[in-house]
Amino acid sequence: GSTLVIGTVNSVQKIDPDVVTNFLDFEALGLIYNTLVQENSSLKIVPDLATSWAFSNGNRKLTLQLRTGVKFDDGSTMTSADVVASLQRAQATKTADPSASFIGSVTHIAASGANAVVLTMGHPDVSVLEGLATVNMGIMPAAAIQAGTIATKPDGTGPFEFSKSVPSTSFTLTAN
Repeated sequence: GSTLVIGTVNSVQKIDPDVVTNFLDFEALGLIYNTLVQENSSLKIVPDLATSWAFSNGNRKLTLQLRTGVKFDDGSTMTSADVVASLQRAQATKTADPSASFIGSVTHIAASGANAVVLTMGHPDVSVLEGLATVNMGIMPAAAIQAGTIATKPDGTGPFEFSKSVPSTSFTLTAN
């Protein structure tokens, strides 16, 4: 594939989407990871890895239908189990995700078959959908989360694949 080269006086500092806080890291990881939804140029929520969604139970439940056939960089197919693992990791206190509060009202995350996820909130909260649009809520493979490799080998579904990072020198991506 092609290689994207960007010259800058800054460098990517963190490559774990759950812990990034600076602009350059967000931009770089946004090329590797997709989120369930995105904001378009009019700041409207539009599909990304979720093709559709619906609130129910007085806006206390959000069901997201997932795009099928999506592959991670490691070649595995994204399923609802990966989405559940990714969102649970973002919520976990030990992860220290700066955006965990965006889904702070979520009390339960569950798969509903291979291609749907249900978020249950403790109170009505439609803002959860907006929170899912940040790179901090990027979807990653459950196997990579369990293996603990996300902070050293990003594995996403985005248009670029992580190749290598040399701290304070370079960050290399290859087109998928």
